[in-house]
Amino acid sequence: MNIPSTADDLFLRLMRESGQVTEEQCREAAEQAAATENEHTSPYRILIERGLIDTAETARVLAAKFGLETVEVASLMIPTEVLTLITQEQARRYQLLPLRRDGDVLSSAPTASETV
Repeated sequence: MNIPSTADDLFLRLMRESGQVTEEQCREAAEQAAATENEHTSPYRILIERGLIDTAETARVLAAKFGLETVEVASLMIPTEVLTLITQEQARRYQLLPLRRDGDVLSSAPTASETV
């Protein structure tokens, strides 16, 4: 079994398998990343900068791989009573957004920033 060494490796493999990028595009991005002196530059980041992939598509591919649901938060109408189930402090601390309540189960989404 070929286990990716980093999250970027996993993202790239899944994006190739889903047809979002080609092996050639990944190879070129890897060469460019290796040629840079910035330790934070990776082939995945280079492909994003080139506009060949985006983080939203990566999230969709990852969700599909692991059997998870993706939600377009901007299009949701979240009931006020759901939003009040946690405090703003809890939302910030745990970086989550409550989405819906089904009985005793609160479904939430992670937030990308601390501006909850």
